[in-house]
Amino acid sequence: MSSKEASANLRKPKGENGLKVAEFMSKVNANFYIQLQKNVEWKPGMKILEIGFGNANHIDEILSNSYNAEFMGVDYSKNMVDLVKENNPDCTFFHQDIKGLDLAGEQFDLIYTINTIYFLDDLKGAFLNLKQHLKKGGELHIGKRPKEDMEKVKHIISTGFVPYSNEEVIKAVIDTGLCISSVVSSKDSEMEQKGEKTQLHVDFIIAVHGN
Repeated sequence: MSSKEASANLRKPKGENGLKVAEFMSKVNANFYIQLQKNVEWKPGMKILEIGFGNANHIDEILSNSYNAEFMGVDYSKNMVDLVKENNPDCTFFHQDIKGLDLAGEQFDLIYTINTIYFLDDLKGAFLNLKQHLKKGGELHIGKRPKEDMEKVKHIISTGFVPYSNEEVIKAVIDTGLCISSVVSSKDSEMEQKGEKTQLHVDFIIAVHGN
C-alpha cells in the first residue's frame, strides 16, 4: 500500500486496505483509550458519543466504566459503520460527516474523538456542531498528537492531514463558548522507526459545557 493510499484510508477507511488500516489505528490509539478512561469522571447511565470510532474494538471496554451506559458513534466511513453494526447490536451508529452533524437533538454527557481533528479544515464549525449535542455540564474530550509529533510520522500522513497545535485547538474550542477544564498529556511506549527510537505524546484537550 502506498503512503498516499494509507493516508486516504486513515481519513476514510474503505475496502480491504481500509480494514487493515483500521486495525492498525486500533493498536496505535490503544493508549489514547486507556488515558481517556482515566480522564473521565464516570457515572452510571452516561450517554456517550464517539466521533470516528474506526473498527470499534474498544467499545466494550469504554462501556464497562458506566453501568447502564448508552453508546452512539459517528464515522465518516460507511465501511466502518456497516462493520461495527454487526458486532455491536446494542449500540447506535451513524454514517455522517461532522461538518453536517445532525443527531436529531440527541444530547450526551460525554463526547470524545481521538486522532480525527487533523482531517478538519474548520475546527470551530466542527466544535459548534458537537456543542449542540453536549448536555449542560457535559464534557468534550479531544485526543490528539501535538504538532511536533506529527512531524515525526509525516511519512505516514503524507496527504490530507492538518497538524494542528494544541493552542490552535484550544482557541477553536473557546471560540465556541465551551470552557477548557484541563489539558492532559502522557506518552506512548518507545517505538523504533527507521532505526531510531521515537516516543509520541498522548494529549487530551478537555472542555466542559458550562453555559
